[in-house]
Amino acid sequence: MKNSVWKNIWKKRKWPKQIFLTCIMLSLLMTTATGCSRLPILSQKDKTCLYYVNPEKTGLGEEEYDLQGSTALEQAKQILTELKQTPDKEKMQPSIPKGAEVKDVKLSGKKLTVDLSDAYLKLDTIQSVLLRAAVVESSVQVSGIRMVGFTVGKEPIQDENGDAIGYLNQDNFVQNSGSALHSYQDATLKLYFSNETGDALKEETVTVKYSSNVSMEKLIVEQILKGPSQSGEYPTLNPDTKVLGVTVKEGICYVNLDENFLNVTYDVTPEVAIYSLVNSLIEGTDASKVQISVNGETKVSYMDSLDLSEPLKMNGNLVQ
Repeated sequence: MKNSVWKNIWKKRKWPKQIFLTCIMLSLLMTTATGCSRLPILSQKDKTCLYYVNPEKTGLGEEEYDLQGSTALEQAKQILTELKQTPDKEKMQPSIPKGAEVKDVKLSGKKLTVDLSDAYLKLDTIQSVLLRAAVVESSVQVSGIRMVGFTVGKEPIQDENGDAIGYLNQDNFVQNSGSALHSYQDATLKLYFSNETGDALKEETVTVKYSSNVSMEKLIVEQILKGPSQSGEYPTLNPDTKVLGVTVKEGICYVNLDENFLNVTYDVTPEVAIYSLVNSLIEGTDASKVQISVNGETKVSYMDSLDLSEPLKMNGNLVQ
């Protein structure tokens, strides 16, 4: 099998409104003949690819692997064990370097948490990014695993600003074919989630790593659907909702979601659910209003009480 190789270029870029820090530029040179699945869920017919550090230590290459195990957790543990081994192909190196041992692995829902030894904290920035990318890209191929989080000593790992990195999925490490550049950027977002009683919003400031191929407005929508990372705050919208499109035009952010959006999952008021999204988008983009549609249809009533047919402005009265 031929391997795909990621090459990364570092540079700094200034972004408007709450975005800062380092950009990690990764260029993907595709030479894959057989092709491993890049979908988050594998069927039995799909091939599993494990990702290892390339000989130049600048990116990742892939190697096919015959995954065993009857449960998602067993398969995840098997993947992590393999990523510590030296692969056979093209002098690639282990993704989890010597010393950075996996101390514990837990699966809660579809979120995998990998606890690493203190040696992880001694890795340089490139090593740590490649480790996370390899583990995430390899693990989310397992049916039942959508996101991967990392801890050291059971404490969430942090970025250079002291903020928790949080859970990651394959969208954080998108591969592009050809010679297209792919960058990872850190964005600091102000998001709004529910309070404990579901009748008010609480503000959460979080730093997330995201692809330059993903717009800021889409990133915010995805983060709201993902849910809060801090205790004392609670999710508002159905996490199974698919984002069909997000654009900003003439000061209005248009958000098109699928029908799962209307399936209420959490015990929050309609206003809290909708304005967690609206307030977050207006706070984090240049939009002053948000128009929500479901499968392209704007004549929608959320929970049979909140009319979504017209663009909505920010509602500061709901914020505690």
